[in-house]
Amino acid sequence: MFDDVWSATHNIVEDFQIPHSWRIFRSFDWGSSKPFSVGWWAESDGSDVVMPDGKVRSTVRGDLFRIGEWYGWNGVPNTGVRMLATQISKGIVERELKSGYYGRIYPGPADNSIHDTENGVNIGQDMAKPVVINGKKYKGVGWTRSDKSPGSRKNGWEKMRVAIFNAQPPEGGGPREEPGLFVFRSCQQGFIRTVPTIPRDEKDLDDVNTDAEDHVCDEVRYVILSVGDRFISGTTRGHF
Repeated sequence: MFDDVWSATHNIVEDFQIPHSWRIFRSFDWGSSKPFSVGWWAESDGSDVVMPDGKVRSTVRGDLFRIGEWYGWNGVPNTGVRMLATQISKGIVERELKSGYYGRIYPGPADNSIHDTENGVNIGQDMAKPVVINGKKYKGVGWTRSDKSPGSRKNGWEKMRVAIFNAQPPEGGGPREEPGLFVFRSCQQGFIRTVPTIPRDEKDLDDVNTDAEDHVCDEVRYVILSVGDRFISGTTRGHF
C-alpha cells in the first residue's frame, strides 16, 4: 500500500525534543489476542526544531510526527499480549510520565468499538478509570472517536499515502510546502516494522490486506482522518 511513497531517508527522523508550542496527542487501536497499538503524536505549528546533532530543522505547519509508540505484541508477529484495558491505561500513564510530556498530551482518536459495552465490559470506560502508580493516583486515559463514516477507510489510506509522500522534498527542489507524516526512529517495532510493507488486498487494491499485521496502520489512519483535509492533494504515485 505504501512502498512506492515511503522513504526511510525522509519519513524517518531522529528523536528530538518537542517545542512547547506544538500540540501533542495520543491514538489507539485495541487488541487482546491480536496486538494493540498506542501512538503518541506531535503536530507542528510551523516552528523550527533542534535536532540531536544541534542542527536546526524547518517544519511545515500541520506536519505530523509520530514521537512514540507502545505496540502490544509478544514478539511474534500479529500476536497480542492479552492485557486488560486497565493495565494498558496504567502503562500509558507510566510512559507519559517517563517521557516528560505528561500533562501536555491530549486525547486523540481510537477505534470506536472501545466505547461499546459487551457482556458488561466497556473498554473505554475501563481505561478512563483513575490509575495508581507508586502510590499516587492519576487520571485515567481518554479518547476521541474515530471517523467511521461511509468510505472513510479507503479515503484514510489515500490521505495516508499523501501524508507519507509529502514528507519528501519536491522533485523540482526547494522547500516543502505541504504538511507530511514523519516517524521517530525509535518507533521500530510498530510503525517502521509493519507500515511500509503492509500489502494491499488482492481482491480490492484500494484497501489493505486485513489478514496482515494492520494494527498500527489502522491507528495511524484514525489520526490522518482526525486532522481534517490537509492531506488531499493528488501528487502521490501508484493506484491512487
